[in-house]
Amino acid sequence: MSKLGLARRKAHASLLVSVLLLSGLLVFPASAASSWSKPRPSSYTPYYETIGNSKSDSIASIGMGVQIWDYVERPEGYLDVLTLRISASVNTREGIQYTWGSLSFNWYTVSNPTGITGDDAGVWLSLPFPVLYYGVEYTKVWVCSNGFLSFDWPSTSPTPQTIPNENKPNSTVAPFWRDLNPAAGGSITYGYVGLSRYGPLFVISWNGVRNKNNGVEQTFQVVIRSPVSGGYGYYHNWIIFQYQSITKDYQTTVGIEDQVGDKGKSYDYNQLSNRTALVLAYTDAAGYDTVGYRLEQLKIRITKSDGYARLDFQETSIGGYNVLLKSTDDGQRDFYTSAIEYAGGLLVAALIEGPVAGIIYGGLLVLGHGAAASLSAGLSEPQFQVDDATEYENEANVTAPAKTEQYYLTGPNPFDSTLTAIVEWLFLDPNNMGHDLTITAEASYKDLSYGYYYTISTSTTLNMYISSGDGGGGGCPYVFTWDGSKYLLDNNVLPASESSDGTDVTDFYMLQQMLAQRVDGTYSILLSEFENEHDFFDHIQLLAVDYPSNVNVAVSPYGEILTYTNPSPPVSVIDDNNRNVKSLLNSIDGNYYEGPNGSYITLNFGDLDVSQGAKLIVRSDQYEEKSPVCVQTMNRAGEWQTIATIHTRTYWSTDIIDMSKHLPDARGNLKVRLYFVSNDKIDFVGLDTSPQATIHIQEGQLVSAIHSTEGDVTTKLLYSDQTHAQLVPGQEIKPTFTLPSQTMEARNYIIKVEGHYYTITT
Repeated sequence: MSKLGLARRKAHASLLVSVLLLSGLLVFPASAASSWSKPRPSSYTPYYETIGNSKSDSIASIGMGVQIWDYVERPEGYLDVLTLRISASVNTREGIQYTWGSLSFNWYTVSNPTGITGDDAGVWLSLPFPVLYYGVEYTKVWVCSNGFLSFDWPSTSPTPQTIPNENKPNSTVAPFWRDLNPAAGGSITYGYVGLSRYGPLFVISWNGVRNKNNGVEQTFQVVIRSPVSGGYGYYHNWIIFQYQSITKDYQTTVGIEDQVGDKGKSYDYNQLSNRTALVLAYTDAAGYDTVGYRLEQLKIRITKSDGYARLDFQETSIGGYNVLLKSTDDGQRDFYTSAIEYAGGLLVAALIEGPVAGIIYGGLLVLGHGAAASLSAGLSEPQFQVDDATEYENEANVTAPAKTEQYYLTGPNPFDSTLTAIVEWLFLDPNNMGHDLTITAEASYKDLSYGYYYTISTSTTLNMYISSGDGGGGGCPYVFTWDGSKYLLDNNVLPASESSDGTDVTDFYMLQQMLAQRVDGTYSILLSEFENEHDFFDHIQLLAVDYPSNVNVAVSPYGEILTYTNPSPPVSVIDDNNRNVKSLLNSIDGNYYEGPNGSYITLNFGDLDVSQGAKLIVRSDQYEEKSPVCVQTMNRAGEWQTIATIHTRTYWSTDIIDMSKHLPDARGNLKVRLYFVSNDKIDFVGLDTSPQATIHIQEGQLVSAIHSTEGDVTTKLLYSDQTHAQLVPGQEIKPTFTLPSQTMEARNYIIKVEGHYYTITT
């Protein structure tokens, strides 16, 4: 089995994908592309791209992420290789449901003080036994003075929210959520009841705690029953609400909610009465207590298209959570057992050598860590089944059982399993053939109530084709940004040079990757040529754009830096075959429209008010060649006229076009046409009608530019004077800049590059 470049790849621990910080969690669109296609490169190419897919049924959800890492072109006699980092995750949380029931009222007096004595206050309490709640095992709980608990969020909100609700707090247990004030009287106590008709109990009691607005006392409690063994594992804990003396004179929420707020059970507080008890139990479809659905096995299956390739699993890089680890090394076990501490929904591992937890809800994949305790038993035996594929076999597999049968008899069911692996796709041909892969994540699970077995799967596809050799072939050169510890691949620059016939073009590009200030106060980027072009750079600038945090900024192909807020998607998008393809373009979600040569789409933005501005926002990506996308409006003669061109790039990028002088058109319409002269991809188009916000643009000072073989080339890049710094394959330049201090709330960076390139032919 080949171990080519394994040590080098392990040094790259971060996932190079665009993420957005939202409420303290990292998110990116869940509906990422489910296929990938690139030409076979002729030199080392670090792709750092991720594709994935997911699927849910009424019981289970499965997801898979494939990170296309790097392609290594090796000398004659050795195999070229593309490295893939694959992660498959499954859970059975879709099958979890709670049902309301009633019990005889039996008040439990507990006397341990929680220490909550103030208004809008709370405290973490340790639980005397594990609590299994919506498939996550917890060892502590947050208690709020305002009549609710949370397993993940230390909230003290006095305002009850509807259940379910994706707003924080989530994973809530709300016996009587309203604005209460212990500082005005009453107490909040807790305790363990070892002997009861229902077994061991944990009780939290609000005793005569007063309403904040009128001082009326409220006495109620929440009771959590210890888990009960069901032969094949633990039942979920019962949750009991008891009401000794309450009033209905205040808006109140009663119920429970899962970890992400998309699922829960609520109860009308107006139907409550004194000296009553409600119980929430985890049940099957018939209403009986159940231990749910047991995960049996998780598999990654890879099918190749031909006998001129090989598939090798790097066995030292296979692991998982809630599957049996191949290695008993403590470090590896600790990593995988902590990998999904935030286990609230569909798990999709985004990294193999970094945090791998994630949940899908509301169209977003959320990566993060919560207060949940992960299930960690049964992770010691080497149970992976690994089958590579030689040139004579078309299928490779890695399979792992989810825990062991013995574990099921003594502990909670695992509701999640994650399996990860590094795979090498090796090519036996001398770079003259295309190759295809289909990668499938497949899981099996069992209904413990009725004994039925089920499977669920999802797939992605990869294609490496042989380029015809026309055009630039790769979109070089590329720019990298310094993030504080390493250079991150951002995107290609000078795409318009593809059709400039060797004359210089000017390219404006807003950096998407992080750009960090170095210890000496400077900022550094890297220009690299790693394909088959000869690059000529005449001038380079770094611009800092400071702007208010309530707007976004983008740069047009002509260097206009414009602000936008919330672009409106078109009301219809009609292609040249009279099909409405609006659904592919109305959000940034990885679902894109591919425009072949000679085709077009007409976008109708309805009746928007454009009196304060009209700015077209386009998110695009190249498919094959890098010819421009023409932005057209209709002139007075009723003819479509090109008013701007967008040169797509290797990776997704956003352009903005000022349409104020072109919309509405002579007929009063807000219509725009995108005309394609090559194969290009469009993910989103929107029209922003907000006025231009005040921004502050500051130019950086180029202090040095170091060529990897020629040394200092700073003077060649300072001015537009036709004195070029050049790159050929395998070379790079590191320009370094100083910048003035930030003057507004937010800052982005734009590079202006003047130059051209051409394809090397031999």
